[in-house]
Amino acid sequence: MYGKNFCIVYSARKFLIGDHSCHQVFKQPIDHGAVYFFCTHESHASFGIQFSIERYAAFFLEGERSPIFVRFGRSKIVIVKASVPRTYSYDDRVAHKIGIPKRRNICLRVEEFSCVSSVNVSVFRVVHAANLKDLITSDTKHVGLVFGEGETEVRIKVVSFFFFTRRISSVKRDCARVVIIEVQRTHYESSIYVERPARDDEYYSDCIDIQSRMYPSVEWMRDEYLPDVRERRPLFLCEYAHAMGNSPGGLKEYWDLMESNDSFMGGCIWEWADHGVSYRGGAFRYGGDFGELIHDGNFCIDGIVTPDRKIKSGTLEMKKAYQPLSFERTENGISAFNKNYFSALAGKLVILYKNYGKEEGREELNIAVGPREGIEIPCRDAQTVLVRFFAGEGGGVPEGTELASEGFFKETFVSQEVTGEAEIFNDGGVVCVHTENADYRFDGISGEISSVKAYGKDLGGIRVCTWRAPTDNDWSVDRFLQNAVNEAREISFEGSCVTVKGNIVYGGRTPLVRYILRYIFGKEGFDVEAEYLGSEYFRCLPRFGMGMKLGKEFDALCYCAYGPQESYSDKHLGTVKDVYRSKVSEEYSHLYIKPQESGSHFGADFAEVSDGKIIVRAEGMNSFSAIGYSAEILTQTKHDDELPVSDAVYFNADFTMSGIGSNSCGPELPLCYRVPKCGTGRIAFRFGLKG
Repeated sequence: MYGKNFCIVYSARKFLIGDHSCHQVFKQPIDHGAVYFFCTHESHASFGIQFSIERYAAFFLEGERSPIFVRFGRSKIVIVKASVPRTYSYDDRVAHKIGIPKRRNICLRVEEFSCVSSVNVSVFRVVHAANLKDLITSDTKHVGLVFGEGETEVRIKVVSFFFFTRRISSVKRDCARVVIIEVQRTHYESSIYVERPARDDEYYSDCIDIQSRMYPSVEWMRDEYLPDVRERRPLFLCEYAHAMGNSPGGLKEYWDLMESNDSFMGGCIWEWADHGVSYRGGAFRYGGDFGELIHDGNFCIDGIVTPDRKIKSGTLEMKKAYQPLSFERTENGISAFNKNYFSALAGKLVILYKNYGKEEGREELNIAVGPREGIEIPCRDAQTVLVRFFAGEGGGVPEGTELASEGFFKETFVSQEVTGEAEIFNDGGVVCVHTENADYRFDGISGEISSVKAYGKDLGGIRVCTWRAPTDNDWSVDRFLQNAVNEAREISFEGSCVTVKGNIVYGGRTPLVRYILRYIFGKEGFDVEAEYLGSEYFRCLPRFGMGMKLGKEFDALCYCAYGPQESYSDKHLGTVKDVYRSKVSEEYSHLYIKPQESGSHFGADFAEVSDGKIIVRAEGMNSFSAIGYSAEILTQTKHDDELPVSDAVYFNADFTMSGIGSNSCGPELPLCYRVPKCGTGRIAFRFGLKG
């Protein structure tokens, strides 16, 4: 399990090269879709072998092994990234039969050299040139355009950019239809290393047709690439998002920008499927699990679908980003816009009207929208309006396949303040609160609510939470934060209010976070108002919120937030805000082979769990989760099948929580999606009887 397989998910909604449309370049229409491609590194979780040509053909043309094709309507495959070394041959019969272009990595591995530093430069250049020409010329008879991506998997500067461009120019003279992508990645001595502006002529060399970057930030695309007056080449993101674990986040920002300017061609998500090895009937393993010395750990578990091709929340996020029809709420109804440049869309539009999660009506109508055109659709008012578009007959996908959807939620929720009096007293150094329906006790050392007893039932405590189980993108989060504890500096009370001034501390360090929590009690529960200020001793808090550990019997869940799958501040495109009913036992996603943060819901108005008698409810938080595992258990467990039997319900309500991003391989999480260093918030906790 050393290294990775070259299978990436592509989106190529609009290929525009210079002043030519993708139709002119490719000689065939290439429109938007959830675009997938595979190479013959495609692995089998049980046998570890690549599929035969018959399997590939069945997969591409019939969708035999593909639940994703069924869900996504087998959207058009428009580009294939072929395997990198020619020794791993890509069978051209599949791509030729389907009629799709190919993208070939021009890669020279130097694994045969015992010591990289001893590589003979002249030999290296000769082999590189031969490899380059062979890889490109071998594909020139293919029905589609050939993309040549230049890279050298060796971290030494033995192939200059000048040498590379000369060889490319030579190959292009022999292969008129070849389009070369100039890839900027650390493995290749390419134009990212060119001394500028002294050698700008090389950087803007006309032998390179398409500019490319691997995991650029949106800021670079907007603030550096677009304003560059000498840059006439379109930008193709050879990779821009990484699908490892609970990921990717931030797709919306990329696509909002890419759809705003014709200089952008689209981009690729790394990668297609997790490369897990089947283990003991249904479980999967990754690098290092079999005693091997050289491995990438779980870095091979980085696909948009699981090893057995199940769909994750990230899959649905990608589908939504790539859908060909967009919707907006207007004063008179809904506008629909066809993003395709060449293909019309025709089919059935279904509009659902919902109130408090329950359907109260629906309308169905047939629509047809021309390429780059929009229509206005009248609709009535409701708390939630859900729009779904299904393919009609002869649209290239099975009739009735859902191609696009959108949800519109009317924000009307207002959290009610608590009422009634609270009796607060000091009992031997412990602050106690008595209300009509509940009793509370504060721990004098931590400042946390150590005990809640509502309607005669002990519900445990409520504590400040700053840790979440790290996602694969959270590798840069300071791990000592998981061992930080709460420390009360002062606990005071007046009227119906208890104020806790405290710190979050670790070891003998200066406090990591200073906070003030102000609890206002009433007969329905309490409101907690928070102010916090972080120090410079850590990069970013994973979260800042309140958490409860309840009995397993609190399995019934009802919430109003983005759902039904998990959602985060930068990962909720594929969700709709609505009222949902679920079970806590179904909230955590067991599709992540390495356990991590999962099951949160962003934009929450309220969430409540119940044992059938008592309701525990939180309101007004930024996000919440109710799952069967603690953050500590998820952090400590290596494989999903090794998770213990759930012992409780862990109910968290966050003042704020960091987003997801793609930092396992991509750029750092943008500041706007991180927990800010300081902030305020308010969350209401309510306790009531069912029915």
